[in-house]
Amino acid sequence: MIPGPTTIISCPHCGQYAKRKSLISGNTFGAKIWSDGKRIAPMLPEFPSLVLCKKCDKFYWVKDAKEVEKVNEYVIIEADDQPENEKWKDVDYVEFLTFHQYIKALETIFEEKYIRLNIWWSFNDFIRIGHENKITPDMQKLNTENLILLLTLLNEADENDLLMKAEVLLNLGRFDESRQLLDKVKNPDLIEVKEKFLAEINKQNKQVFQLF
Repeated sequence: MIPGPTTIISCPHCGQYAKRKSLISGNTFGAKIWSDGKRIAPMLPEFPSLVLCKKCDKFYWVKDAKEVEKVNEYVIIEADDQPENEKWKDVDYVEFLTFHQYIKALETIFEEKYIRLNIWWSFNDFIRIGHENKITPDMQKLNTENLILLLTLLNEADENDLLMKAEVLLNLGRFDESRQLLDKVKNPDLIEVKEKFLAEINKQNKQVFQLF
């Protein structure tokens, strides 16, 4: 993995500065793929797309932010603690939204499928890292409501959406419906994935699980 330059951006709403990381190259070595469709690749990290401004408390897409300056643009540094330009040393990096922030984003951001997928993934992140004890009854309720609405946004004609929909049904404990949906998976390349899903259904497992 080779980090790229750090870009200074400004909030489209109030102009507050923030830092955005980038990547010159990476690979999927050591990547984990989960049943909800999320891939976690240490050597090919993802960066936030939708963020919350720490000054004006408004959401914005990083792609819509104005680029102010690039730092270390022509320096290849392998360590995470690359030296920052003194001018920007106190500027915070943009961060991924939390579970509750994604819920709040639904009020003003209109990419509903994107946000509902990330609500689901951020909820499942607690399970991925073994922090189930931090999931409150309120979070469980909000996640269930989100999954029910997410079902209506997933297109069964798309293989990825079809598998996600089967996983949503599994998470909701609707195992028979999930099994029926998996019957529609005919692609030979997905047979192994299908069998892993069926094995979890047979175990009545309602939680996200690692595929590969």
